Amino acid sequence: MKKICLSIIGFVFCLSWIFGAFSVSASEFQMTSKIVQELPPGEDNPRNSEGDFIRLKDGQIIFVYSQYFGNSSSDHAHANLAQLVSSDNGETWSKPEIIVRMDGGMNIMSVSLHRMQDGRIGLFYLRKFSASDCRLHVRFSEDEAKTWSEPTCCMNEVDYYVVNNARIIQLRDGTVLIPAALHHFENGRNDMSGEALCFRSTDGCKTFQREKFAPKPKGMVFQEPGLVELADGTIFMYVRTTSGSQFGMKSSDGGKTWGEASPTHFISPCSPLLIRPIPETDRYLAVWNEDTRHRNPLTLAVLDSDLNFLWKTTLDKSDETAPRRFCYPAILSLGDGEFLISYCAGHMPTYGLEASRIVKIKLTEKL
Repeated sequence: MKKICLSIIGFVFCLSWIFGAFSVSASEFQMTSKIVQELPPGEDNPRNSEGDFIRLKDGQIIFVYSQYFGNSSSDHAHANLAQLVSSDNGETWSKPEIIVRMDGGMNIMSVSLHRMQDGRIGLFYLRKFSASDCRLHVRFSEDEAKTWSEPTCCMNEVDYYVVNNARIIQLRDGTVLIPAALHHFENGRNDMSGEALCFRSTDGCKTFQREKFAPKPKGMVFQEPGLVELADGTIFMYVRTTSGSQFGMKSSDGGKTWGEASPTHFISPCSPLLIRPIPETDRYLAVWNEDTRHRNPLTLAVLDSDLNFLWKTTLDKSDETAPRRFCYPAILSLGDGEFLISYCAGHMPTYGLEASRIVKIKLTEKL
């Protein structure tokens, strides 16, 4: 019993070290949700997965995702980038249109769309040439996604880097940060334990600097990092692990170096978390799997300025005999408490990557 108590005390201390003394607020919300788009696999299209949104200046919304072709749904199988367009705030969507044909030797995937401070739209995605060469590239549009520039590489050193969809952030000072996990290829295989780090650009993505690895406890798995800038300018990095929760760490120098990593209050399997600021508030929205083993159900939470839970609920759940798995979310705020959220929602054992879903939700705070 003493050992259990000491473990709990240590766990709470770690959480307090990252987040400060945290508590669950009495805030209450009402959520309405509806599915507005399903992207199931089909003939010569074995997988539709992980994408991101952006709103154009004319009010249209685009969603770009990985559209696989051929017979395989593997992460290393062939894929293009396809686009859906909505002209009615996400209620209905156009038919898919391929906007980037596979320009990597094996695969292209993991899209992040970002409106740069200079007005351009950045289309970031992984180009995978081999098991030892997977790096993020970016194309830019200066005409609201009508045309795209040629791709440029954000990572000079050839190695295997994983960058999830919907991951790029731009700090208030204009710095662009790419959170990445290095899975170095050696002796015929990738090191799946991973090393988390950032690539930084201070010149509008003309060049990127690879920064230092985040400290990792011995024996830990650090995969698929994400970032969020807090109100005081601190950068919070979160990573998926195999230990039953997301781990977190902070940077006070814009993502160059990182403090000690510790477990967070985001209970989780080895599946990604996404945290996004809610515009014009000091709050954040989080989507992840609140389960230690499975990617079902999918949880949504409203967080306060210190990333404490204000309120949480189930966003999606599958009770089917062959249950769906939910993962790799993207979030777009529509204003007035409305959001579009995309995520993988397939039946593929363990992962559920072959199909995607877009839901539209509205959150109303109970005063």
